[in-house]
Order: sequence, then C-alpha cells, then structure tokens
Amino acid sequence: MDGKAARLKEKPTSIKISDICAWIETMDEALRCIQKDVNEVKDLIKKLHHSGGCKFGTG
Repeated sequence: MDGKAARLKEKPTSIKISDICAWIETMDEALRCIQKDVNEVKDLIKKLHHSGGCKFGTG
C-alpha cells in the first residue's frame, strides 16, 4: 500500500452537503466581487480611451 492509500485509510474524509453548499456560496460571492472589479476596470479603460488618454489597441 502506498503512502496516499494509507493516509486515506487512516482519515476518512466525510464531506457534508452543507459544507459543499457553504463553499459554493463563498465562491459565488468571491466571483461576484471579482466581476464587479472587472467591470470597474473595463469602465475605467473605456473612459480613458474615449478621453484620448489611453492608446490601448490603437497599434
């Protein structure tokens, strides 16, 4: 038996549905925050681009 199998035999992992749900909610919240930040950055780039202060993608 290799080390990994021995560890699994020693300590059975019991994952509860509530743990999975809590993890999903946490990830969902984190993704919403990231999306908000991404949208703010996109808006900032648009503003800079329209004001002529930013030369992204203009070659």
